[in-house]
Amino acid sequence: MVRKSPAAACLGLVGVVLALLVVAPQHAEAARTPFHNLGSKFHAKGTGQGAQGLLEPLDSPIFQKIVSLQKQYSLLYNTGKGGNYSKLTEMYCGHGFLIADAEPEQGSFVTRDHMPAFYEFASTKVSHMETVPSVVFTESEEVLHEIGVMTTAEFPQQNYYVRWVYCNKMKEWKFDVHALSVGALTFPPDASTADLPAWSSPFLAKEARLDSGSSVLANVTEWDKQFAQTFSQLDFTALSDLYVAQVPPKFLPINVDYGFVTSKVDVGDYYSLRFYQEHNITSFTRDPIHTMADLGSPSSVVHEYGVSTKASAGGTTTGSKHYYYTRWVNEAAQDASKPSWRIDVDLLAVGLEQPTAATA
Repeated sequence: MVRKSPAAACLGLVGVVLALLVVAPQHAEAARTPFHNLGSKFHAKGTGQGAQGLLEPLDSPIFQKIVSLQKQYSLLYNTGKGGNYSKLTEMYCGHGFLIADAEPEQGSFVTRDHMPAFYEFASTKVSHMETVPSVVFTESEEVLHEIGVMTTAEFPQQNYYVRWVYCNKMKEWKFDVHALSVGALTFPPDASTADLPAWSSPFLAKEARLDSGSSVLANVTEWDKQFAQTFSQLDFTALSDLYVAQVPPKFLPINVDYGFVTSKVDVGDYYSLRFYQEHNITSFTRDPIHTMADLGSPSSVVHEYGVSTKASAGGTTTGSKHYYYTRWVNEAAQDASKPSWRIDVDLLAVGLEQPTAATA
C-alpha cells in the first residue's frame, strides 16, 4: 500500500477509535490487495512454507491462517458491542498488549486487563472495521510477524503490525504485540518530549506494571545513548550489532512499503543509505518515554515506547520526529556467550494517520 498525506500531529483517544474501526465498503477491495515489495534491497528475502526466517507465500497455510484470524478479530469487534469484548480479548496471549495511539497519555501500552474497556469505549464511537494481512514473516515455529492493512471510512488506510505467538497449551495463535498503526504518523520537528502530556488514560497498563523512573527505564536510556553515539560516528556496522544475532531482527522502516528488514547487514545499510547518504543525517537520537518489562518474560524482554529525532551535520533537525516502538531481548539469558540486550523488533514509526480534508 502506498501511503499518502502523513499526519502532521498526533491524535487523541477519540482519534484512535475513529481511525481504528470504521470500514468503507468501497475500500474493501483495495484493502485486500497485499504488497510484497520483494524488489526492494531492504526486504525479507525469499519465501517458504513456514521455514524460519522467510516470508510466507500468499497461498501458504500459515498465511491463510493469519487471514482467518484477522477476519475473526474484525468479526469479534463488529459483533462485540454492549460489553461483549471478552472473546476479542481472548485473542491476545496473557502477557499481550496493544499500542493504541501515538499520544502517550492516550494509551500506548494497553494490557489485556484493560482491553475490554478500551474496545467498549471504541464501540460507542464507531461501528465497523476490517483488517487484512499483507506480509507474514516466519521467525520460528512459535513466532510470526505480520504487516496488514486496516480500512476505515473516515481515515486513510492504516498499516498495522502484529507479533503472533503460538500458545501450545491452547494450540492457538495469539496476539503478543499489536501496533494498531505503523509507518505513517509524524509530528512537527520543533516538538520535544518535554511538551508531551502526562500519562492519564484509563486504558493504560496498571501503574505497577509500568517502569517510568525505574532501573528498567534507566537501562533503556543507556542503550539508546549507545545507539545515538554509534550513529553519530557513522559506524553502521557497529550500529547493526545493536540488533539481535540469534534470530533475524524485525526492523520496520518508516516507509513500511519496504516490508521487514531481516538482516543485520541490511539494517546497517538502510541507516547508511536512507538517512546518511540520501539526507545527510548525522544525528539520530532515541528518547524513551515509557518502558515495560514483559509480563511473560520480565527478566529477558523489555518493551520501549519513545520519540526519535534526526538532525543534519549542521545540527538542524531534519524532517519530522517519530514515535517508535522497540522490543529489547536479553540474548545472554539463553546463551551466556552472547551479548546481552539487543533490539529484536524495531518499528521506526507508530501512530495513527489523520484524515485529509477529502476523507474527513
